[in-house]
Amino acid sequence: TPQIPDSAWVVPSRYTDPAKEITAGTDIFGEDHGWRFRVKLYHRAGNGYIFDSTQTDPDIPLQRLKQVTEGTRFVEPRLIQWRPGHHETPWQGNVLPLGVAGHFVDPYDAPTFDIHSRSLEDLFQSLHRETYQEARTQYNDATHLVVEERNLRLIFNFGLSKRTGPFWDSRRQLLQDGGYMRELQAIMNGE
Repeated sequence: TPQIPDSAWVVPSRYTDPAKEITAGTDIFGEDHGWRFRVKLYHRAGNGYIFDSTQTDPDIPLQRLKQVTEGTRFVEPRLIQWRPGHHETPWQGNVLPLGVAGHFVDPYDAPTFDIHSRSLEDLFQSLHRETYQEARTQYNDATHLVVEERNLRLIFNFGLSKRTGPFWDSRRQLLQDGGYMRELQAIMNGE
């Protein structure tokens, strides 16, 4: 069963030609075993290769990241691993996680500002409820919808790609096996 990416090799690098390389935005590159990013900061670039450690030997993305940062790395790449998921009951007692503190699925989703603003909107909406319990229930329900939306967005973003390779092929299979294509077709047909 295809899993959600749970690992990344990351490494800072210097620019070889800052005037050409420093541009707005983060560069994203599809790779055979996941996806790679390059964040351009003023004084250096941040590079990473995101992959699913249940499907891919970590040495494969490591070698690719080393290849594309050859001669510009400050240090050797570092492996970061996480457990994708979300809190089943985000608002508990007096603790209420907002944004990616409440749910983190894939780094592809991390930089989107709307995750944080959506959490705040959901919180403000829930505070209009009459009781604490009603407010908490409404916030938790809204957070579950956000998590489902994010999961579907990732499934479709990766699963509809025409790229080939183990990562992309497994995402297409997930799209088919999970019945998501039938759901999309029904929506497109107005059903």
